[in-house]
Amino acid sequence: MNGRIEIPGRATLTQQVIRAAVNALPSMLRDRREGRMTRTELAARTGIEVSALRRIEAGQPPSVEQLLLICDVLGVAPWDLLGPLRTGDPASRTVEVRSNGNIWRSVTPEVTLPNPVEQTIKAGTRDATAQHDGTEWIYLVEGHLVEVNFGRNREPRLLRPHEAIDFDASIPHWLFAGLDDAVVLRRLTRSGLDAHVPELGGTSGL
Repeated sequence: MNGRIEIPGRATLTQQVIRAAVNALPSMLRDRREGRMTRTELAARTGIEVSALRRIEAGQPPSVEQLLLICDVLGVAPWDLLGPLRTGDPASRTVEVRSNGNIWRSVTPEVTLPNPVEQTIKAGTRDATAQHDGTEWIYLVEGHLVEVNFGRNREPRLLRPHEAIDFDASIPHWLFAGLDDAVVLRRLTRSGLDAHVPELGGTSGL
């Protein structure tokens, strides 16, 4: 069954993890950056302005995009920042789409790009082949193994838990889940969202 639903008062595991990581990032950023690189160097590598990094270090919560960029440069997974996870947040809202056997969910209250979306792939199944403009980033949250395929003439890439890949999304690609269900985060462009799960669009901010 395909379709889009909105579920009030439900926070997915990914939403909880992202929220906890956002809260933990300021102190981690100060500790990890000092002695390794200046704010100017970190700004050059992430594309985040020095003034924004200074505010984050002072305690201002980053956006999900800023969180992922900083974690990538510093070599830290968002899951490594975990504190206690909060559940049952009544103000949260999950936008969920079931499409071709896959479950797609927003990880922020609004489906705004370039924030990532969460995809659940059933064990032993693959999602539909897609290609689109820009690059795509995929992070394996849960599951034993996910195979990222790029067509006949390219070797597939294997993702294990807490591993990530980014690639040229103009190449046809699809994901295959191994022995158990897989949950991935996908950071998509607008054309990527339209190509993979257009039903998730149509929310303010896109």
